[in-house]
Amino acid sequence: MIGDNHELVPWAIRELVSRRVLVQRTSSERYRADGVVRGTSLRVEAVDSAMQWFEARVVRRAPSDIALDVGIGSFFRSAMQFSLGDRALDEDLCRGCAPGCEAQAARLFDGAPLRRALVALAFCRDFVIADDVVIARFSADRATSDALVVVFESLVAVANELDARSPSLGPPASLVANDVAESLARAAAQRGLSVREHPFEIVGTGEHCSVRIRFVTHVETRREGDPLWGSTGVGGFDAELTFDEPLVGSLSLRPARWKDRLLARFGLATLRTSNLEFNKAWRLECDDRSAVSLARAHFTDEAVRSIEALRSLGIELWLGSLGASARGPVLSNGKDAERVVNALTDLRSTMRLTHNKGAYR
Repeated sequence: MIGDNHELVPWAIRELVSRRVLVQRTSSERYRADGVVRGTSLRVEAVDSAMQWFEARVVRRAPSDIALDVGIGSFFRSAMQFSLGDRALDEDLCRGCAPGCEAQAARLFDGAPLRRALVALAFCRDFVIADDVVIARFSADRATSDALVVVFESLVAVANELDARSPSLGPPASLVANDVAESLARAAAQRGLSVREHPFEIVGTGEHCSVRIRFVTHVETRREGDPLWGSTGVGGFDAELTFDEPLVGSLSLRPARWKDRLLARFGLATLRTSNLEFNKAWRLECDDRSAVSLARAHFTDEAVRSIEALRSLGIELWLGSLGASARGPVLSNGKDAERVVNALTDLRSTMRLTHNKGAYR
């Protein structure tokens, strides 16, 4: 057990267990409990070895993409870029966001229920509201058990209120600039794909594959536990393709490393095409030796040009038999935006299908 001076946190957790079916985990080294409160994940854990300070964390289910940073002022947090809709809160809390996103940030905090939940967090040592998480840090010695239950439920309330507003914010300002968002939406519509404006995402069915492309422009302010982007520290887009028909031969492709290029120079690469530049840039493998010729046939001249076009846009591609994933930079103009959507959507159709004539007859 944690000890007489720190019984309040376990008590509050047990209270939530009885109210909200919260799953609890503990260890001798680190107190930790996590579960679900009103459909939202909550984690509470000690952040120091003496178990005097605790952190409660809620991961938002519908993140925003405006570099949101709201909380108690400190040396590292002092921005006052938008209003929370309450003069007292504006005086007590710092409010930061990406330039051009001030109106979106203010719209996120428009509502009395959200402001009441913020007031309930005021006694904490610190709390942070970011694009993807809501975090509160507190001392077990400075709180009552009832107050902790209020803190936990207030964190969930803040996250849920923000999540309800996030999808209606419209594209982040950095995607609106230079017609990137408009070009993405236009290219998606031409391909019969659907668009979610915030966070900006394209989903649907392309040529012989399903497509999902997610755009996140302010990754540098996102925090651990982000469901949209994980631990990546660079903005841009993340694409996932699922092929309707698998590639043969347990085929895989990834960007070549120096060792791969060295092997290719000596003719020791697992699988090569007739395009020498392509062989230098990519590592192509086929686990099924009996299907090497069939696997190579997937990489038509059109497919090679399509993959090289993706590389010219700064996109890293990883391809397997069942699908592909890609990472690309933040887009700065509408022309490149359309090229990205078209190239990714057409990727599978440029590769020979197994039911075609020729090598697969």
